[in-house]
Amino acid sequence: MKISAKAEYAVRAALELAGAHESGAPVKAEKISRAQEIPAKFLESILLDLRRADLVRSQRGAVGGYWLA
Repeated sequence: MKISAKAEYAVRAALELAGAHESGAPVKAEKISRAQEIPAKFLESILLDLRRADLVRSQRGAVGGYWLA
């Protein structure tokens, strides 16, 4: 079975967020992009889709980032 790059990257981003879940602090998209080697612009699109699906939450600003919902 073949899955799309977008689906693979979404799973990898979710795994990165799950690994940081215990700290309770949001994870910056830039950190996810570097750690999982996902192109930053593509990751932003993926995180937006995940947010719209209520799978992740986000917060803007200097202390902002993403968490699993």
